[in-house]
Amino acid sequence: MGQAKYFLEFLNKIKRNVGRSDTDTEDKIVDAFNDAMDIITMTVEMESLKATTTVNLYEGTYTYEFSEFDLQDLRHIYTMKINDGTQYYDPLLYITQQVWDAEVAPYIHTLSSRPTMFTLFDDTFYIAGNPDDDYELEIRFAYWPEKVIDSTSVVDLASFDSSLLSLATAFFWLKMEEVELYQEWMRKAAMENKLFKIDAMKVVDFIGKSNVRNHVSVGPTYWADPFRRSAP
Repeated sequence: MGQAKYFLEFLNKIKRNVGRSDTDTEDKIVDAFNDAMDIITMTVEMESLKATTTVNLYEGTYTYEFSEFDLQDLRHIYTMKINDGTQYYDPLLYITQQVWDAEVAPYIHTLSSRPTMFTLFDDTFYIAGNPDDDYELEIRFAYWPEKVIDSTSVVDLASFDSSLLSLATAFFWLKMEEVELYQEWMRKAAMENKLFKIDAMKVVDFIGKSNVRNHVSVGPTYWADPFRRSAP
């Protein structure tokens, strides 16, 4: 998505936008900028944030923490395929937590077979059937961009520079409860890029109640996401 830039460049511009430069303001700008990157990431499918990894499933083990697969920044799963050492099988079927709890969990210890379905919750994969052998699992996924921490952080979404500046400024004013200034900067972002013509109050509600990085999506559906968009 273009050459990476350091956050210092964005930080100085946003400080000029808001007319403040104290430490508390800088901390709020960092938070607002990370929110802006997350909103763009949820709205735009970026090849630079897609990857494929291969992990191991073990006989008799049907739960795996995201961290076991080094997927702490997992945002979206496209496919999960099982390989028994001879071939890849059809992608695992995603089921909801409610279906898992009602129809799978009570019987999982007796469902010893090649896995054919999965679900996700509490940063954990749940696989069914209960693996009857060791398998290789290929996961095609998208991940979140690296959060900025301070002025030396690299911004890998730098090609969205004007949108990042406007959105981060808007979210700063939202954190300050300056709704009119927030809406003004959201309108500016919308004029710059039609992708951000989103309902202002939905953003207020979303940023106020959710941590977007706690939501992982599977297939075309984005959980708890008011900017819902079908994946290609």
